[in-house]
Amino acid sequence: MCDVDTMRQTITVNGQVKPGGRKWVPVPKSEKSRRVIPVPQFVVDTIVLQLKEYPQANRKGAVFPYRGDVAERSWHDRGDMGKYMRVVCKAHGLRPVTMHDLRHFYASALIAGGATVPEVQEALRHAKPSTTLNTYTQLWPRADEKLRKAAGETMELVRAKCGQVA
Repeated sequence: MCDVDTMRQTITVNGQVKPGGRKWVPVPKSEKSRRVIPVPQFVVDTIVLQLKEYPQANRKGAVFPYRGDVAERSWHDRGDMGKYMRVVCKAHGLRPVTMHDLRHFYASALIAGGATVPEVQEALRHAKPSTTLNTYTQLWPRADEKLRKAAGETMELVRAKCGQVA
């Protein structure tokens, strides 16, 4: 379950759904799992629309409640999203996409948008920045021109203070 703050455009993760989707507990998988996630406006709009169209959906706190054939279930469990993704991909003639693929896509989008290593590390909940770097280094833009400029400017300072170096 999560709290949606439409004004700040955030979702707060503060618990987890137990396998089978029958129970939500206010303890996340790990303390690091408890977090506030910034989301784009279209996500907030989708949640607001869902709650307007299905006000009863929120009776137990689920924004998108389980509506399958198991009456005692209220929640989607971890495997449900993968099943839904396979159905959608097949219906549209796409190769299967996993939730892990979407995680990589999210990281790629953050990097393309200018996010730093620590920012991507935090968003993905990697324990160490080296995990983020080892996985995504090739996605950060090359800095050749920036490095060339920094080295040139430094040498110009040295020359100004010390005279011709080479």
